[in-house]
Amino acid sequence: MTIPSVIPNLAGRALTVAGPMEPSQLGHTLMHEHIFIDIRRPAHNPRAGWGSPESKEPLTLANLAAVRRGRIIEHNDVLGDFDEMLAEANVVSAGVYTAADMFNDPHFRERGLIVDLEDPEIGTMPIPGITPKLSETPGEIRSGGKWEVGADNEAVWCGLVGLTQSELGKLQEAGIV
Repeated sequence: MTIPSVIPNLAGRALTVAGPMEPSQLGHTLMHEHIFIDIRRPAHNPRAGWGSPESKEPLTLANLAAVRRGRIIEHNDVLGDFDEMLAEANVVSAGVYTAADMFNDPHFRERGLIVDLEDPEIGTMPIPGITPKLSETPGEIRSGGKWEVGADNEAVWCGLVGLTQSELGKLQEAGIV
């Protein structure tokens, strides 16, 4: 693979997995496709604090907490105000939740995305719900599973697979099950 010595000018084109394309060639954009648009803050619309002596300092561990609370570091301001820049460009966006965020968001519980499961060993515990929910076959959580390894072997091998007790016994003796 040869790496170009100069970065090509992609102004007015979208960079896709197939290479640079004219926006008119994109057609409908599906959810799985990712688009990045360079929407850095224009020079004519600076944020409050731009140009101050503090905004000229480099980003360091000493001022990181202040930057996270909104202090400007001019050379690193592209991502520091990303949500605001997206809103100004009329781009619909949302943050990415961590697992903890999802478990603590009441909306997830209201939609059945997080449900409580009664477990005989540890009591009530929150777990992910069934998705997607289909009108005719919505799915259900019957059990959280058993804690003892092999607790369901007989039900699975004899009930679902159709082995006899003798056949299952031979598999267990051989260490296969």
